Amino acid sequence: MVLKGAFADRLLVATAFLVVLLAATLVSAIPIYANAVAQSSLRERLERAPATEANVQATVSVFGGGDDRRLDTQVEGAAREAFSATGVAVFRSGESEPFTADGRTVVFGFFDDFPGHARLVAGHWPGSGSAPIEVAVPDGVARALQLRVGRLVQARSRLDESRVVRARIVGIYSAANPSSVYWWGNPLTTAGAYGPLVTTRRSFFALGLEDIELRWRLQPETRRLTIDEAAPLRRELERLPGRLNEGRSEGEQFALDTNLPEILAGASRSLRLARAGVLVPSIQLALLAIYGLIVTAALLIERRLVTTESMRLRGATTTQIVAMSLIEAGLIALPAVIVAPWLAAGSLRALNYAGPLADIGLRLEPHVNATAYALAAAAGAVCVAGLVLPALGARRLSISRDRRRRPLASFVQRARLDVVLAVLALLGYWQLRRYHGVLVSNRGDLGIDPFLVAAPALLLLAGALLSLRLVPLAAALVERVVQRGMTCEYLGEAG
Repeated sequence: MVLKGAFADRLLVATAFLVVLLAATLVSAIPIYANAVAQSSLRERLERAPATEANVQATVSVFGGGDDRRLDTQVEGAAREAFSATGVAVFRSGESEPFTADGRTVVFGFFDDFPGHARLVAGHWPGSGSAPIEVAVPDGVARALQLRVGRLVQARSRLDESRVVRARIVGIYSAANPSSVYWWGNPLTTAGAYGPLVTTRRSFFALGLEDIELRWRLQPETRRLTIDEAAPLRRELERLPGRLNEGRSEGEQFALDTNLPEILAGASRSLRLARAGVLVPSIQLALLAIYGLIVTAALLIERRLVTTESMRLRGATTTQIVAMSLIEAGLIALPAVIVAPWLAAGSLRALNYAGPLADIGLRLEPHVNATAYALAAAAGAVCVAGLVLPALGARRLSISRDRRRRPLASFVQRARLDVVLAVLALLGYWQLRRYHGVLVSNRGDLGIDPFLVAAPALLLLAGALLSLRLVPLAAALVERVVQRGMTCEYLGEAG
């Protein structure tokens, strides 16, 4: 019977479905758009930030030690735990104490996966196990010191002059991407020395160095980072030094170099700003959506009055009438609630190709979230309530009963609520003209001024309620003018 009635009024039912779908799409687009804008801002910040700010470098000094692989395991484990949401790439390197060679200060070093991040200008990559050790020299250092492939370098430690290292230059290299995380933004990372003269990890630790600085450069997969993961990641980064230095003495602790927590904090502020920026129009859209739902529900109820009275006369109970209304409301609202968030995300994605966002090059990556579904479900619930609640209070109806004035309209006008809301709305409008936004300072943090947010909604609601008073007056005036014109025309014909 429900399907039969829906088919009979298919035009009205289709219109109701489109109204519910549009309302659910509008309200579900609110959190999707705010998150997409903040997400785009976060990724743009991370992409534009220098490698030394958007990534992490852990450094520790090792005195008189050999190749301690336990440090690699410790750092990599802590990094995987901190960046579990995004994944992370770890680049290991080391630098020796300063040496003196031909009156110049040089340092030796090693890099994991060195051939994968450097270009060979001349010679070949260094190998392990030969004496003297094989090293590759940066092309800038080779030019400054006039070094060529095959040259033998004898270097003496500045910390222990009895330690002498003999190295043969077998290659000259340049950085493949000098600004990358691997080189930490600068291939020549030595402090006041030439180099590094790069050898293999095995040869490096075989030198028996007095003071070694080990580095681990952590590059998170920021393209996989979502705005919801920014705050948890910032907390993990705050705990990272404690994980690395647990049980280590004061002189052997890790030092961390990064500006990533500040970038993530800026992303959180951007999210608050984005949400505040769309809050006022969102309230207006929500009110318009609710109004459209109520009007549509009223139209459906009007069309069902005869059916409801007929069912009453046949002996149908209130429960049966409510059940039919609930089924009909579910057939209208449920598909709209399911489709609306995806329709909202698709519509926002289209802004990447047309509209103001495409003109400024801002790309949105909208994703459907639980909040979007919750708002769409709320819109569907309003539709269901609008159809079911009148049936719940249904009694024996009369087709000829007076319907000229709704109880709500009568109550609003008698209580002068429309006038009160109009006054509050004008006060809110006056307040809005004095401010440039809805964000205010609250104990050093940003908050949202509730009155400023409510002011546009009050304006819209007051206008809707005033229409309950003005529209009947306008209709009566039009009716009087039409009747007067018809009377004059009749008298003219009679004369």
